[in-house]
Amino acid sequence: MSDNPWKDRDPVNDDEPMTITLGLSCLQPDERVKKRRTLVETIAANPLARHEELVDELHGANDQVFTTVRQFAEQHDLKVVRERRVPGEVVLTGTARQLRRHMGVDFKRVDGKGRGIVVPVTLDNARMPEALANYVTALMCDEEGPSDGLISPFLFDEGARARGSTHHEPKPVLRPDGKPFTALDLAALYNFPPNLDGSGVKVGFILPDGGLPEDVLGTYFDALGLKRPSIQLTELGLAKNSPALLEEIREIVLAFGLGIGGPPLHGEAGTGQTSAAPVRAGRISDPNNRPLFTMEILLDLAICGSVANGAEMRVYRTLSNRVGLRDAVIRAADDGVSILVITWGAAERDGWENWGVPQGQVPGLNHALDYAIAKKGVTVLCASGDGGSTPSRFVQDRLEPTFPASHDLVVACGGTAIDGWTASGFQDEVAWNELVLGRRMASCGGFSRFVEQPPWQRELAEIAGVAEATGIAAPGRGVPDIAANAAFASGVWLWLGSVNAFSFGTSAAAPLLAGLMARIYQGLASKHGISGIPGLGALLYDPAVRTAMRPILKGNNIRRNGVNRYDAGPGWNACTGLGRPSGVELQAAIEAFIARP
Repeated sequence: MSDNPWKDRDPVNDDEPMTITLGLSCLQPDERVKKRRTLVETIAANPLARHEELVDELHGANDQVFTTVRQFAEQHDLKVVRERRVPGEVVLTGTARQLRRHMGVDFKRVDGKGRGIVVPVTLDNARMPEALANYVTALMCDEEGPSDGLISPFLFDEGARARGSTHHEPKPVLRPDGKPFTALDLAALYNFPPNLDGSGVKVGFILPDGGLPEDVLGTYFDALGLKRPSIQLTELGLAKNSPALLEEIREIVLAFGLGIGGPPLHGEAGTGQTSAAPVRAGRISDPNNRPLFTMEILLDLAICGSVANGAEMRVYRTLSNRVGLRDAVIRAADDGVSILVITWGAAERDGWENWGVPQGQVPGLNHALDYAIAKKGVTVLCASGDGGSTPSRFVQDRLEPTFPASHDLVVACGGTAIDGWTASGFQDEVAWNELVLGRRMASCGGFSRFVEQPPWQRELAEIAGVAEATGIAAPGRGVPDIAANAAFASGVWLWLGSVNAFSFGTSAAAPLLAGLMARIYQGLASKHGISGIPGLGALLYDPAVRTAMRPILKGNNIRRNGVNRYDAGPGWNACTGLGRPSGVELQAAIEAFIARP
């Protein structure tokens, strides 16, 4: 069964102008593999430090490389548009015929949900001079990419579209006064460090579709009695901030039972549905269109901005192609963000293949993440996804995680469900697995087939035990690392401009944990002059730091009967990782690690 849902459309004209980006490195292919392993081993040994020189050696291009590319371009009538040394890259333009003939790069126009996009489909190094081919680490096309290949936090199945009205089984828990719980309640429940608000910390968010409506969040923060945090929006390349109409968002929320109408933080009886929904459901429930990514960025900023109200928020609106996503990561790192939140992704062998990357990864994005984390010291928090043990939309029984959560240097954030949540606490916390929007959703996790298991995971016997129990002989990088509340039944209140809504999904867990780290980094900056931890993913596995985690002992992430899945349990598991952090304890454990001789 093919994983590729994209259908060929009209052919690309030979004379059609094309722009491609070549990722470059000074190292030969075998040297790059060795140097990458050295980088990971070095981070394992010293997670607090940046490793600029190693990144420069691994992903940098020098004068010799650029001279080789320029000479090649001049010889074949190609134009060099831009060069960057680290991560190394050159942007070239030429016709489809020129690039096919001289570089082995072919193009095709494919159709995805009625949209025509151009994707590069081959990279035949044999057609390039060996002196150039050995330096090329990635091939990226600047055309608009398939945002449909990205997993949105709000997923709607075909049955839900057809039925209209309300499709979720659970109902969010309310406080005794009838109001919904908020992110501030969740921060208190999770013991976030008090008297800290993330001041002085920059938190970045990448938005590959939709946009951020002006001043919508002001009402949200006013209702919580909080100041309006600093939010800066940056448009990259040809991307434009294009938020959905608030009316569309309201229709989605009410049609699918994701919230209620009425004034902020209150709601009104009888405002739970809209009769227009069945007629418009096919249009408004696309899982990756403008309204849903607009809802996503509002969720991200609301949750993180309330629990880290003093932090500076940076939103990077970019195109959803490989160049756009790579450039957004690099730009955020160069802007000095301490924390970067990524709440989109795809099963390792799904959407990315449509971009000409059958290996299940996007090399250019991998290099950008290495650059941001190891060279610039950015902590990258990725939502692990909502597809349980089998996140593929096309192959329903394949165990795999999502990418970029499976990148070995990011912190992959899974999901939990809070059971028995009251104003005074909660009874239990289990792996997130519930029926929402007419489909089963669960904390995504598993073992990568493409990313090696990092040293900090190889030392854990329970990871090997989980892999052995599932029949995986040589487990790769395990996902997730940590987890937090992701259930709709225990979701927190959101204001999406014209309607009350409730959070859910691992894309609600990631910004919450980003808010926790913003508070901790504020404290570390004042005491130790440390504004961030590049190797946070490695540090979390330190035996002493692990004591700040609350292991999740119950539940699983099965989505389909008869398909293997992973169970929660003591120690690390492929549903919730090491567990859910307790804020004050995590802060103390990190400070104790820093103080070690």
